[in-house]
Amino acid sequence: MEELLINIQAKTSGERIDVFLSNQFPELSRSKIQKYIKEGFIQIEGEKVKPSWILSEGEHLKGKIKKEVETRNEPEDIPLDILFEDEHYIVINKKAGIIIHPGNGIKSGTLVNALLFHFKKLSAINTMRPGIIHRLDKDTSGVIIVAKTDNAHTKMAKLFENREIKKIYKAITWGKVIERGTIDSNICRNPADRTLFTTSLTKGREALTIYKLNEFYPPLSYISVGLKTGRTHQIRVHMKSIGHSIICDSDYSGGKKRIKSFHSKYNQLLTRIFNKINRVALHAELLEFIHPVTGQNMKIVAPIPDDMKSVLSILKEYGEA
Repeated sequence: MEELLINIQAKTSGERIDVFLSNQFPELSRSKIQKYIKEGFIQIEGEKVKPSWILSEGEHLKGKIKKEVETRNEPEDIPLDILFEDEHYIVINKKAGIIIHPGNGIKSGTLVNALLFHFKKLSAINTMRPGIIHRLDKDTSGVIIVAKTDNAHTKMAKLFENREIKKIYKAITWGKVIERGTIDSNICRNPADRTLFTTSLTKGREALTIYKLNEFYPPLSYISVGLKTGRTHQIRVHMKSIGHSIICDSDYSGGKKRIKSFHSKYNQLLTRIFNKINRVALHAELLEFIHPVTGQNMKIVAPIPDDMKSVLSILKEYGEA
């Protein structure tokens, strides 16, 4: 058995304690977390609470629990597209379809498995996720930073926490997006499906997304998206909330069924596009920050992947026909 110490301060208000801890410790099931809370192993300000306790900003969560030691992650010879490397960090252009780390029954084929094969030195702040500072969804391609040491990990995590990293994504969405826009709405778990998220006026965590239209190729838009916060599924949830879901995003109303919402003259074009891309059309193109160890100005760019390039090429060709 392994002892897990919990000492966290809530940064925002409005989220259930069991949901909050599930996001913080994905290696633990929510039912186990609820059990530990009920039995008083995890407390708020030294007091026992229920799993449904709604957190307030600044509250301290403390606890000490035992959990089974999980199977050691195994190295796997999975190719990596390395954009930058020094003694502190590795910056990788993640391919779509790659999960960041093992969990929920997945033990192989992840970025962590690949990292363990290619690098001897990775941060060990979380032994089940060596080197991992932040995440991208399975289907999202693009820039991700990995830490080689615990010190480098802590410093970079602080930049993310303090919103000192510029993040730009590229996406292809349904419909014509306005030239520029801002989406400022909280994001919380979807009560109808706890694996997904939705917007809320009062619940969840604050989230701010800024977007601009790069090109409109009827009936789809090619956009750039900047994140001021980094919530799970943030871009996908926010774009759905304004009626411009990302194409191929079935979880957030952007799947193939959407074709029926547009004029029949686009049927052939859209069918052709869905034959070219089979994942959410979202790419983390750029991260810009000051290197927290060396002080160097960093601007890491991952080229637009081939599947998204193909879609844009088809749209442009159709528009010029």
